[in-house]
Amino acid sequence: MDGLKKVELQRLINEENGTNYHKNVNLSGYVPNRGKSFIAFRLLEINNVTMVYIDYIYTVSKEDFYQLLTWCINFWQGNNVKYLYYKEHRRQATVIKLLKQLGMDIKPIKYHGWKYDWTSTNGYAEEDVLEAHTV
Repeated sequence: MDGLKKVELQRLINEENGTNYHKNVNLSGYVPNRGKSFIAFRLLEINNVTMVYIDYIYTVSKEDFYQLLTWCINFWQGNNVKYLYYKEHRRQATVIKLLKQLGMDIKPIKYHGWKYDWTSTNGYAEEDVLEAHTV
């Protein structure tokens, strides 16, 4: 998978969410991509359990999403991952719907803990967030 430049990732993130939202998305972990679609995530170890914290998912098609997810699942299995967690500002993208279809638990929450201020431009309030995790 060819790497997208960080500035391009930030631009795509801001287009979906709003001005300066990218500052709240950690892109320092793994960022596999397929064309412009990408999944940014980090491996974390908590109490000797390896988990994945998905920082952002951007996809332009279901096919790209499933191809990227297949690559990630193989990578995660090789790293003995036991738990997935993802939190996103609500947006028009269908990623959450696809994750729900795959069996992840999805919950709407109000989130006020953004590290950096930003302005939503996609019609949803800044605190309107969806959480997804494996059960």
